[in-house]
Amino acid sequence: MSYLEFVEQLKSIEIPVEYYKEAGLNSEFIEEMIQRYNPPLKTCPMSFQYGDDEVIKLLKTYDAGKIEIGMVQFAPELAEVQNGIYIGKFEADELIIDKFSGEILCYEYGIDHLLWPCASNGSMFLRALAEVARFLEKRAQDDALYNNDELGYEVAKYCCKLAGGSKYCDFYTTMLT
Repeated sequence: MSYLEFVEQLKSIEIPVEYYKEAGLNSEFIEEMIQRYNPPLKTCPMSFQYGDDEVIKLLKTYDAGKIEIGMVQFAPELAEVQNGIYIGKFEADELIIDKFSGEILCYEYGIDHLLWPCASNGSMFLRALAEVARFLEKRAQDDALYNNDELGYEVAKYCCKLAGGSKYCDFYTTMLT
């Protein structure tokens, strides 16, 4: 999936504003929810010379630091790190594009310990995350979905296929179950 398709997919996710208001959520929080799926273009696109990955294009072009999907939050800026390029975080842990393979990896915060491989490349990571976002938004509105770990596991299995195969299942299972 291209970074442009990813942004369009996010923008197509319906945020149930009235449902959230009825649930007692304040308008500031609801606006934050809307912004998570509607990143603005950067006023001054970033010049970053490393790679042609779709996630790199996303972070160069959009204020992707506003995108939050479950426990994944993209970085406001790209940064070179020891293992590759820092692109965001999974809770406190670091999401990196491996500089040799292009694979998206999750390293434990502050140390060089691989927690999970996340996707075989940025395009596949964006495709899987778009699916995660759709599911999590539906789940937030439906108690039966929220409490259905078996369905969460099935969606996680589907997302790991989108990400490149079974090697990535632990990451999506952690997110969705």
